[in-house]
Parts: sequence; C-alpha cells; structure tokens
Amino acid sequence: MNLTFWNVRGLNKSSKQQLVKHHMLQYHASFLSLLETKIKGSLLPVVAKKIANSWSWISNAGVSGKARIFILWDTKILDAQVIASSDQHITCLVKSLDDLLECVISSVYGHNHVEGRKALWTDLMQINHNIGDVPWLLCGDFNAMINCDEKLGGSALTEADTVYSKLKMLKVALKGLNKKHFHNISEQVQRARLTLENVQEKL
Repeated sequence: MNLTFWNVRGLNKSSKQQLVKHHMLQYHASFLSLLETKIKGSLLPVVAKKIANSWSWISNAGVSGKARIFILWDTKILDAQVIASSDQHITCLVKSLDDLLECVISSVYGHNHVEGRKALWTDLMQINHNIGDVPWLLCGDFNAMINCDEKLGGSALTEADTVYSKLKMLKVALKGLNKKHFHNISEQVQRARLTLENVQEKL
C-alpha cells in the first residue's frame, strides 16, 4: 500500500492529470493527496474520473471555492472518513480493509503568510488533542521554511516566518519538560546497566 502526497501546482491541464494517473499506476498508489490543484469544485468529478475512475474522493473546494486539497483513494483497499477539514487541511481516519492499517492522515496545504497559517496550527493542535493514541501521518506543504535560504524568488522572508523561529519559542517549554522528566537520565541509565549486568551474571 503506497500513499502519495504531491503539490501538483495546478491540475486543470489534461497533461498534468495524465501524469498523476501514470504516477498512481507506476507506484501502485492506493491513496493520493494532491495539493494546490486550483480546480473549481464543479470540475472535480470529471478530473477524479480521469485519474482514478472507480476511486472515492474528497476535496476542500466547498471551503475555498477551488480545491486546494484533493484526496483520492482506492475503496478496494482503504476506507477514509473525514474527521476535520478547512481551507488548509483535510484530516481523515484511514483504515485498510485487511485491518493492517489504521491511522489519521492530515493532508496539509498551508497559506503563504504567517498570519494565515495560525488557524492551521490551532486546528492541528486540536486534532492532536482529539485523536489520542491513534498513529498520525501529517504530510503536505506547510509553506513554512526552516530558514531563509530555502526560499527562491518571491518576497523575502523575515526571521519570524521560519520554522526555526517557532522552535526557538519552544526552547523554554522543552527545557522545563526535560528538567521535569529527564533531569536524572544518567542515573536511570546507570541503574538499567547494573540491572542488565546482574541479569547477565545469573544466566
């Protein structure tokens, strides 16, 4: 079972639709998450039929007018139920029909600007809170950079636009977490080593 997440940067042209179909067949994909499709909601059934005639599909065109995210899956292999969506993500509970896979999959296409992405981070934190211990696959295009060197063209990024700046804000919280739960980790490792040596001596 193969899952594909792809920023196609437009899916209105027949040639791009054929490329996606070729990819799906070549890699035996059973789940396709296509981002930045720019397809009008009214055209989605036609495009879905061209790519994967018998598959089910969902999009967020109802929220944004055009499908920013377009997900297709093979119903002979998977069942997918939407548990949350917005103009920046579609989150599904995905189960394989053979019961070997059950996970939450969030397909993300974030807004270009920091302010626009704040709602996305809020949604993702809420999803994390709600899903409990179910494995969560979080994929897509967050339109967020680790550092300014990753960006080519367009308007310049500020330090505040980068993921690095977000991680710096977590530093204090992570230090507190580390102190609370891992402050004596070397002692714990030493105790575990002694226990292991004792067990080995008895063998």
